[in-house]
Amino acid sequence: MRLSIICHKIVVLALAFLFLLTAACSTSNEDIDRWAESLGGEQKIITVLSDYAIPLETRVYSVLKLVEKKKFGALSVALEGMTQTQKIELIKASAPEIIKMLRHVDLDVQASAKDVLYVFMSIDQEVIQKSARQVIIQWYSTEFMKKLTLGHFSAFHVLSEIGPLAGDLLVEQLVKTPKARKKIVRIIEKIDSPGVSKHASDVLLKWFEEQKPDLSAELLDLACFVRNDNLTAVMNEYILNKKNPIDIRFSVFNTLTFHPSVTTVPAAVKIFIDRTELFDMRTKAIDIILKLGDESLLDYLYPFLKDEDVKWSAFAAILKFGGAKSVNKVFKKLNPKVKFWREDYDVARRSLKQLDKEAAEPLARYAKSKYVPLATLAIIGLQYTADLEFAEKILTPLTKDKRVIKNYFEHKDYTIGMMASQVLSNIKNEI
Repeated sequence: MRLSIICHKIVVLALAFLFLLTAACSTSNEDIDRWAESLGGEQKIITVLSDYAIPLETRVYSVLKLVEKKKFGALSVALEGMTQTQKIELIKASAPEIIKMLRHVDLDVQASAKDVLYVFMSIDQEVIQKSARQVIIQWYSTEFMKKLTLGHFSAFHVLSEIGPLAGDLLVEQLVKTPKARKKIVRIIEKIDSPGVSKHASDVLLKWFEEQKPDLSAELLDLACFVRNDNLTAVMNEYILNKKNPIDIRFSVFNTLTFHPSVTTVPAAVKIFIDRTELFDMRTKAIDIILKLGDESLLDYLYPFLKDEDVKWSAFAAILKFGGAKSVNKVFKKLNPKVKFWREDYDVARRSLKQLDKEAAEPLARYAKSKYVPLATLAIIGLQYTADLEFAEKILTPLTKDKRVIKNYFEHKDYTIGMMASQVLSNIKNEI
């Protein structure tokens, strides 16, 4: 009896396998064509793509049909259900035929083929041969403006995925397609290839020399994203030449704050120390150094702590990058004999708030300073850096200090002692 049951199960399984095999073999290209036109047919095609009992040729035909019908979503669903090995098998088999569809009479079908090839590249670029990527580049070389945003994925996604290989096309279109220039430089920026960037920067340098001294806003916008040291050097010379229009000098300087280079630091310093320069130009010079974030550049900034026009910008930059190590030197360089207003303290507070716990000890030395402004700044800083035990040790004796913090409030006196008490209370409440 048991043997009979086992035999029966084997027969059932064999018949089931035979049925599945027959069903798989019976799926034809004509079925795919019919399903592509029918309601719910997409799901059947997705099932075919996931069924590895079905011959690879039929599954490839299914991919091509989805491309032709611009059913990108269905193909994406099918790919999500595959292993990496299965995906690569399908890509290798179907990519050559999809590439041919870039020459389809229908531009939308061409875009659909481009989208699928982009997805294939994203899965594994190695299986999409260099020649295939060249075909996509060639596709974009005509009617670039029309194809820029065509399909699910724009040229930004596709060409940045292709990478440096697309460099010549992008630089060519930078010259030929004025309406797309800003989008093109963003692709070049994303590719981040020194060779491509230099090629594009050379074009911008040529335009820069042709246009100066009246540089266009468009050119400066482009230079925000693509600029090598050669172009930067020319822009540095431009901002230092006071014969150039001041509004354009400022715009060029502002452009240099995007992806700033250390090659701009000497020019920034020259502007910084020139008291005849506009305040905005001098502030922009600090922005350059601040954005570079190189601690070795801090020595350029210390002298400007005595410059009343830009001292708080320098203060912020130094504390941001120098941290606790810079506190002592910063407080020594500040001029405590000038008027400090409430607004000064509020600006300084934002910088002091960024310091870590290691700054508490150097700040504590200045909390006892004979100069009220320095003591005030130090007490403000201790609120953000001192723990309760340390704060009580330093600030408790100061709560009896009756020296007035001038210009802190307009209508009432505010003393060192009052501030020390308030800060101590704030620390206790936070804990």
